[in-house]
Amino acid sequence: MSGGPPVWRVLSPVPPGAFDGIGDFAGALTTALQAFGPTELFVRKDSWRELEHAAIEDTAGAVVQYFPQAFMRGDLRVLLGWLDQLRAARKPVVLTVHEYWPPLNGTVRRAVARLLFRRVLRACIRRSTAVVTSQEWSAHELASLARGHRIQAIPVGSSIPCAGSCAPAPPDGCRLVLFGQPAAMHAPTIAAVGAWLSSTPSGVSLTWLGRSTEELRNAGERLGLPAARVAYLGGLSAVEVSGALQSARIGLAPYENGASTRRTTFAALLEHRLPVVALDGVLTSEWLRESHACVWTPEGAPAQFVDAVSQLVTDVPRQAVLAARAREVFDTRLSWPRLAEAYARLLKEGAPA
Repeated sequence: MSGGPPVWRVLSPVPPGAFDGIGDFAGALTTALQAFGPTELFVRKDSWRELEHAAIEDTAGAVVQYFPQAFMRGDLRVLLGWLDQLRAARKPVVLTVHEYWPPLNGTVRRAVARLLFRRVLRACIRRSTAVVTSQEWSAHELASLARGHRIQAIPVGSSIPCAGSCAPAPPDGCRLVLFGQPAAMHAPTIAAVGAWLSSTPSGVSLTWLGRSTEELRNAGERLGLPAARVAYLGGLSAVEVSGALQSARIGLAPYENGASTRRTTFAALLEHRLPVVALDGVLTSEWLRESHACVWTPEGAPAQFVDAVSQLVTDVPRQAVLAARAREVFDTRLSWPRLAEAYARLLKEGAPA
């Protein structure tokens, strides 16, 4: 025994780092859970065998951060064995499923990968007292695999804390901001925004934030974004990203399959009180759609997205209304105290009375 009270352990296969969504999520959740009980972050460095330093008697429960690529390793059996010991001691295990299996595409390779991913995830679910996904769509997808387990949709939070008052940007000019990796975005919509930027008055510009400046610029060139109107900023610190978000007037959320509560970048837009134009797709939760925190346009209709952006640029009163509503939705549904409260509830419900 360590001498102190048992702690909740947040287990992550990756450490917190610049724009690492899962690692950053694990770090932020660990910090936020401290308000509800002693919590420590455990990061797999070289092997899950490092769990030998996390004694069962010193552990009150675990929150496991799961995504399949990081669990397809030979030392997985060590993690599963440790979770078996935790469950034998009647302690809770909450499994956060960030990703699960790839969609079928007709190839044998994809079918085999899907089968293996399902098998590994099933093994982790069997050792859990609760399963968490970041959006309702994923909870529905996992229902058949997790029969007998409670599945709850708990959003991810922002990994970019607001470094200041996050007051709306001054009305001189209009800087749009796009936050996230190119692979996450609906390319035809971004291309349509680029065509509009090329012909709209010069007071409107776009800043694209992401992990790599080169990756962003290459994507922008491929999609035809006008070089003179777009700034690409990659690899910034969280404080620098927050500053860039605060200097923007309008956020763009053209995510593939719709803006959703699985995107930390989307949560950051709302935290920074940005009026947002977003795509409404299959992954968009009904409550989010009905929150009126964004201007929603259907995926697959780039012209409608551009029209919405164009109208919002000139409608300053509506920008203010959307900005206030965005922060209200963030505070009540997406802030870390709210998310940690939901996780603490699952940990306490899974513990013996």
